Formats: sequence, C-alpha cells, structure tokens
Amino acid sequence: MIDDHKGTQENRAFEREDQVLLSTKNLNLKHGRARKLTPKCIGPFETIKVIAEERSYKLKLPKSMEKIHHTFYISLLKPFYGEKKEAQSGNKSAPEQVVKPERQVIDQVLKHRFHKIKLEYLVRYKGNEDTENRSVDSQIIITVAPPALIYRYSSQC
Repeated sequence: MIDDHKGTQENRAFEREDQVLLSTKNLNLKHGRARKLTPKCIGPFETIKVIAEERSYKLKLPKSMEKIHHTFYISLLKPFYGEKKEAQSGNKSAPEQVVKPERQVIDQVLKHRFHKIKLEYLVRYKGNEDTENRSVDSQIIITVAPPALIYRYSSQC
C-alpha cells in the first residue's frame, strides 16, 4: 500500500554543516511561561553528521542544552534560510563601524505646550532652517540645553 500522506519533509535531506532549526515539540524546555507561548523552533544549529540513510542527524548543540541527546529525526528539523554565523562560515570580515550622529546644539526655544500631560518645547537647532524645528520633551531639554537658554525663554513668557 502506498502512503500518499507523506509530506515533503520526508523527502527533504540536509548535508553536513547545514544550518537547521529544531522543533520544540518533544523537548522539555523551561521557559517560565505557558507552553503555547514558547517558540515552535529553536536554533539555528549546525548538522555534524548524517545518520541512518539521511533520516536522522546529529546536531552541534550549545552547552546549555548538553542534557538533550544530540541526534534528531528529520521530521523535527527545518531548514534555516538566514545568514550563516561568521565563526561557522569562516569568513571573518571587519566589523562594521558605528557612526555616531553629531550632537546638535539647541539655538533657541520657540514655544512650549502640554501634550498628553507632558510639557514639550519647540526648539530650533544651530545651523538649521525654520522648517527643521522639533518638539523636545521637558526632561530631555533640561539635560541638553544650557540653563541660560531655558531661563531666557521662561523670562519671556
């Protein structure tokens, strides 16, 4: 009798060093929350060895999962389509440099308003045109603007 209910996952095969996701279906993981809120898959993990005619796979698991047996049947694995980790792929490129934006200096406080119970100030930054005025929270303006600028604005009101 031919079984027509076999899905594509039975025909799927992974090679050594492929990245896969592991189903949490039969794993007893402690997450501190309801089972239905835990992720359906965890990983990615690297396949180390193909066992039993490409139906079972030995995975490289982290030390936090050392109590779990490292061999899994193909139906519990899904392919991982993301990028490989740098350490596993062997391509060690230079890390990207993070460019910090220049800190803008407040030139003038134009107006103030209460927006949803918070006090906000409309400010103009040095070197910007009138079209680039921005609202700033009162807690932020105290730390960013010079005290003389705030005092000058409050004396005008």
